[in-house]
Amino acid sequence: MEDSEIFEKETLNKLHLNSPPGGWFPALQDLYWCINESNSSCTDLFFSPHLKRIRIYVSWMWDHDPIPPGILPILAPIILTLPTSGLEQMSVGDGYQAMVWAHFKDSFSSVILRCGPSFTDYNSPVPLSDAALDHLIHLPHLRTWRIQSPPPTYSASSLPLVFPPLEVLTLGKSAACGWLPLLRRLEDSTTQGVTPLSKAKEFLKVLNLEDIPGINIDPSFVSMIQCFRNLVFLNAEDFCQYEY
Repeated sequence: MEDSEIFEKETLNKLHLNSPPGGWFPALQDLYWCINESNSSCTDLFFSPHLKRIRIYVSWMWDHDPIPPGILPILAPIILTLPTSGLEQMSVGDGYQAMVWAHFKDSFSSVILRCGPSFTDYNSPVPLSDAALDHLIHLPHLRTWRIQSPPPTYSASSLPLVFPPLEVLTLGKSAACGWLPLLRRLEDSTTQGVTPLSKAKEFLKVLNLEDIPGINIDPSFVSMIQCFRNLVFLNAEDFCQYEY
């Protein structure tokens, strides 16, 4: 749903109150939601219990673009109602509008905590709670993961974790500074030749390290990723400050 007509408030209330069982579009499996003023309060009318894939973007591309007042408080409770029983993929925006996405940390964390084993792809700049991150790690079929948050604090007793069979891993901004050392710790915690990264080492093909401040490609850096022998694409970006 890229755009919608501007409904009167009374019309929206009637549509919500008279929604049939399963919603107005009960068979909908794919939803593209470009958030703007006209659809910010009615997108939940398109939610379906059979939703499998959802892509969410904002219509304000850059961090300096103005955000219409009143939209953020409306969106948080709508995001909380996203159906997750069959959800497989979620893609949310991009690296811009970081302050907008940070506003929804609790909402998206709650959604992720309700995702089940069918969930395979999470591509989002939204920071997540430690509980949501830990839940993602334990999803058995997770293939694509973009992380903007630092890892939870794991004690020695909570290791080893068992990472899912990731195929694409993107560590955004300063998140890599915490995740890469954790991955090395996990690789070092070998038990009878099996490590918590065994599945990820076998399946990981793409590793993106985005906007890492002051990154140095040196032996220390290489030692943190050299266990991924099946990589076919490695992208390591230094942080670059643009002037407008």
